Amino acid sequence: MTPLVSIIIPTYNRAHLIGETLESLIAQSNTNWECIIVDDGSTDDTLKLLNNYCKKDNRVQIHLRPKYFPKGANACRNFGYDLCKGEYIQWFDSDDLMHPDKLKIKLEMALKYQSDVIIDTHSTEDKIVLIDNPKIETFESAVFYIDYILGKKPVITNDVMVKRSIINELRFDEKLHKAQEYEFFSRLFNQNVKYCFIELSLTIYRETKDSISKNTSSGNVKQVESLIYLSGNNLIMLLFLFI
Repeated sequence: MTPLVSIIIPTYNRAHLIGETLESLIAQSNTNWECIIVDDGSTDDTLKLLNNYCKKDNRVQIHLRPKYFPKGANACRNFGYDLCKGEYIQWFDSDDLMHPDKLKIKLEMALKYQSDVIIDTHSTEDKIVLIDNPKIETFESAVFYIDYILGKKPVITNDVMVKRSIINELRFDEKLHKAQEYEFFSRLFNQNVKYCFIELSLTIYRETKDSISKNTSSGNVKQVESLIYLSGNNLIMLLFLFI
């Protein structure tokens, strides 16, 4: 039996998109996974849709963000992590799609190279065609976070699968509404761990009109608050946002 993978998905008003996301999970060739969805107070038909999926597949779980957690995707990710049981953690977004072999390929690389962090790439195309013999880079580093902050190895949340044992007490910063994955991964990568980079697109990234990236454009109040907050905690991280 392959290790259990916990897929953690925060969601808010995604009734029009998350069904396709879940179908891409159910279609995974590696079947040993659990999906923990944390709803952030949806007011559309998201919960109704998700409850139907929970009845359809018991690997899918829906939880409501507790009131004692602040509103936002980061709090939902943290709460989902507290509930999960997997040896490997794959964060994912509620509007994107997994290639059917995403989990299978990443777990194979994790086990083959004894990697703590397994990173693939993503595509904005409507369909992914896997290439033969993709480039694979493996290394162990205690200072990789510097290259990451400087943008030499840019990744998005969906690209990263992490072995649970290296997360320990680390959590997404719930005060951030911008660059939350950069800030979190910069702390996660600031330890001596084994990396495996696979130059293979295994996620279809869909930027919609109501996506977080669209809603954190210049002038957005929450974005400005996040930048000010980051500047007080990590000046290098702030500079990275403008590279």
